[in-house]
Amino acid sequence: MLIEATGKPFIYRWPTGEIRLAPGLPVELPAERAQKLLAKAGNKVRCLPEPARPISNGTVSMNTPGEWLTRWKTLAKATDGMLPDDPRLPLVTAALHRCDDHYKAGNQEGFEQEAATLDRLMLITPGNTITWERHDRTQQRAVVDFLHHDDTGALWIFLTIIQGMQVAVNSACMKNVTE
Repeated sequence: MLIEATGKPFIYRWPTGEIRLAPGLPVELPAERAQKLLAKAGNKVRCLPEPARPISNGTVSMNTPGEWLTRWKTLAKATDGMLPDDPRLPLVTAALHRCDDHYKAGNQEGFEQEAATLDRLMLITPGNTITWERHDRTQQRAVVDFLHHDDTGALWIFLTIIQGMQVAVNSACMKNVTE
C-alpha cells in the first residue's frame, strides 16, 4: 500500500525496520504494516490509491506516484493566483475535479486530456490571442478583451476584431491560445 504523511515529516519505526514519511513522497508498505500505521498514526498519514499499470486495451497510466505528483504540481502552479471573482474559476474547478477522478481511477489518458483543457483555460486571459472556428467553419483570430462566466456554466470570451467590432465566443469553440 502507498502511504504518505499529511503534515510534518516523521520516521515510523517498527521492530524490524523504519521509514521516513513526508508529504508528497509516498512510500510502499506491505498491507499489514500499512494498516498498523494507519491505525496508530490517525490523520498524520493517508493511504494513496495504487497507480494503475499499462494494460492491453490502450489505457496507459503513470507508473509511479512521483509521476502523478509532478503533473499535479504543474497544474497547481498553472492555477496559482486565481482569485474568487475570476470568471474561469468554475470551469477550472470542474476540470480539477475531473483530473482527480481520473487520478483515482489510474487513468492517465483521461487525466492528461483534462489537464490539457485546464492548461488551455489558464491561457485565456485578457491580452492573449485565441483562434476559434466560426459557424461557417472558417478560423478567426483575435485578442481577448475580457471574460464572462454565465449562469449556464459557459465561459464567454469577448474580443475586438475588425474596426473595433466586438464579438463573444463560447470557450467550447476555442481551438488555440497563444500568449
